[in-house]
Amino acid sequence: SQSGTTLTITQSSQQLITNWQSFDIGNAAAVRFVQPNASSVALNRVQSADPSQIYGSLSANGQVFLLNPSGVVFGATARVDVGGLVASSLALSDSDFMARKFRFERAPGSAAGSVQNAGSIRASEGGYVALLGSNVANSGSISAAQGGVALAAGDTVRLDLTGDKLITLSVDQGAFAATVSNQGSISAAEGSVTLSARGLDALTQSVVSQGGLIEASSLTSRGGRIVLEGDQITLNNGSLMQATGPTGGGTVLVGGDWRGSGPMRQAAEVHMHANARIDVSATDTGDGGRAVLWSDVHRSTGSTKVEGQLWARGGAQGGRGGQIETSGHQVDIASANVNAGAPRGTGGEWLIDPFD
Repeated sequence: SQSGTTLTITQSSQQLITNWQSFDIGNAAAVRFVQPNASSVALNRVQSADPSQIYGSLSANGQVFLLNPSGVVFGATARVDVGGLVASSLALSDSDFMARKFRFERAPGSAAGSVQNAGSIRASEGGYVALLGSNVANSGSISAAQGGVALAAGDTVRLDLTGDKLITLSVDQGAFAATVSNQGSISAAEGSVTLSARGLDALTQSVVSQGGLIEASSLTSRGGRIVLEGDQITLNNGSLMQATGPTGGGTVLVGGDWRGSGPMRQAAEVHMHANARIDVSATDTGDGGRAVLWSDVHRSTGSTKVEGQLWARGGAQGGRGGQIETSGHQVDIASANVNAGAPRGTGGEWLIDPFD
């Protein structure tokens, strides 16, 4: 129903599919979804030659999917307040949606639209925000306390959503010139943040550029998890990634996991600039967490250059130091500032592969 500049969409079933010729919200306008509960999902599919432009208010007590192959733009005046959000230039079939198989893929011949946020996007506690396309950029603010935030660039992306929670994300097929960039702020207290870009093939390398704030810290327990996955990953000056917590530090993985283990795709090149910082320290009585900067040690052109600050300190009142790894086929750590100490416990470890 329309009342003035507010459009209210009342959803009576758990899953709703609406096909739109266009879906835009002006800066004085509002769209409100009234849904049965937090697990309800409204799929909004836009068939337009132009990107969807969101400059006003979008709110929902459940989950909203906004899919437009031409792209989705949240302007600086956008205010999004939802249980969960997927904004994507990739397509999702009706049958997959109804079966709750969230496999988003670029439709043959469709535009490789980008997804950009310059506004404010907030998911409710435990909820999620996922921006998916061939090119994804955040210069605004995104938050999902105790939930998940994902920015993913590729042609096929799979989300594992259970109820109203984002469990995992994987980029199954790459895109030409896949790029993920964060110059704004992303916050998922005690939750997880993933920036993942996958190129089309070995020749078209994907890029992840992080220059803003990524926060997965806790005020009461352990820090959360931050993962950056791509071929070329840069932590620019001003980049701050924090996953601290009073009872233990969290995990920050850039370009790979500890000693290259696990399913994470390995980077070709990782560069952390001098005024960039990663902190996975415990703040009270816990052990420091884990911070890894990794490029493929088996790739002759693989390189890891660390000029910034890496902290994985044990708690001020007790606890051991954490784990820090800076590895690659070529490693430059001459200017790195590393601290895995523990004021009241044993110090942590700093692993430099292939040197130890």
